[in-house]
Amino acid sequence: MTPIEKFMAARKFIMRKQCFFATIMHNLEVKEVATGTMATDGKDLMWSPDWVKTCSASKTAFVVLHELLTASTMACPPKRSTRS
Repeated sequence: MTPIEKFMAARKFIMRKQCFFATIMHNLEVKEVATGTMATDGKDLMWSPDWVKTCSASKTAFVVLHELLTASTMACPPKRSTRS
């Protein structure tokens, strides 16, 4: 399986089995990066084909889910304390 096939298989798995995460995923722009692993800034989902090449299909899906969870927590600002 090529890195793009693994990455797309992970996205398909999430669309079929993880509706909550699929909603988040569809709101992120996917960008291929030359170095690193996977990351998100809350707007983009960045992934490195060189890194995905070293991962199994299930690990790729897990890491995509991890990044989507990270993106979901970035959508809400931290709660401010009302205590003085």
